[in-house]
Amino acid sequence: MANPRTDRERNTRTSRGSGVDVPVDPAIENPPAELEETKGFFVNQRVVTVDDLAAETKEEQLEWVRLLLDEIDAKGRYVESYVNLNKGIILEVAQTNELHVTAGYTNFGTWGADVLSVDDTYVFELIADSKRIRALSALGDEVANLLIRASARKVVAEVLEKRGKDAARELVATAAAKNPARPRPTQAVLQQVARELGFLTGPRELGNSESPLPVPTHVAAKRIHNVSTAILAKAASVTDADALRRAMKAAPDEVTAQLDALAELLTKSAKDLSAARRKAKAAIDKETARKAEATERAEARKLAKEAAEKRKAEAAAEEAAKAEAAGTAETPIPEQAGEPPVPAATFSNPGA
Repeated sequence: MANPRTDRERNTRTSRGSGVDVPVDPAIENPPAELEETKGFFVNQRVVTVDDLAAETKEEQLEWVRLLLDEIDAKGRYVESYVNLNKGIILEVAQTNELHVTAGYTNFGTWGADVLSVDDTYVFELIADSKRIRALSALGDEVANLLIRASARKVVAEVLEKRGKDAARELVATAAAKNPARPRPTQAVLQQVARELGFLTGPRELGNSESPLPVPTHVAAKRIHNVSTAILAKAASVTDADALRRAMKAAPDEVTAQLDALAELLTKSAKDLSAARRKAKAAIDKETARKAEATERAEARKLAKEAAEKRKAEAAAEEAAKAEAAGTAETPIPEQAGEPPVPAATFSNPGA
């Protein structure tokens, strides 16, 4: 029989009967040197006391507290990553070998949710995050050590898949440089940098490809999208037949009452949603009509003003023409200076 400890120490393992290769992520099994070399209490398995936080000034104490909190948070994130890595590997093997069927389940997600006491959607997220951790280890320890949040790994893994290793490394380096004091970028920072670099621009990118709903771009629609996605995820765990069967078997009356109340609430919520949509649409239509009427009134005033100005101009032109005509008829032609007046024409009788 193989030595379990020897198996755990290998850099690459293959789970028996699953065909799943499990490369060990050095970023998880070997935390960065900055954590190993620090004199922080948490890394050295020492519980912090009030005396340990003493300092000469409050400024020094504040800095010491901040450093310790950062250290503890980072170490916790590494532990969480290590847990996700191994849970995902185990779940992947169980899924490949359909062990949930052996346990009497027809749905793998429901079985995993019962075993881990989590939502069934999180079971598949553990598998996905484990795969991302293994994939991102190809970027090297320096990059992998900065990706201690599952949400951050989701963005970088997306870029790695679509753009390649160089783009993924550039994304992490650029995001980390935005805040040198806290070089481990968050999902929000990575998404912003990914947009700026043009790595992820599609409507279903940036970690939202799992949602069955259309992914919006406006912040007002994103809030509704996030709420709707969360509701769908919760609804999936409620509507699973295996989960309901076990729940109803354990407490049939209470579960039935809960389901009836939920159905009634959902019906009321659907009616409220429809009413809210109608009310919102009516308000928008009213506002649109008001703006259209205001535009029409403004256009009518503009046309009336232009017509009045045209009539005024025409009247002025007509008056000027009349004045010019009257002035030409009344004014005599002046005689030229130095010329005698022209005598009146006379006619002689040629027979005289």
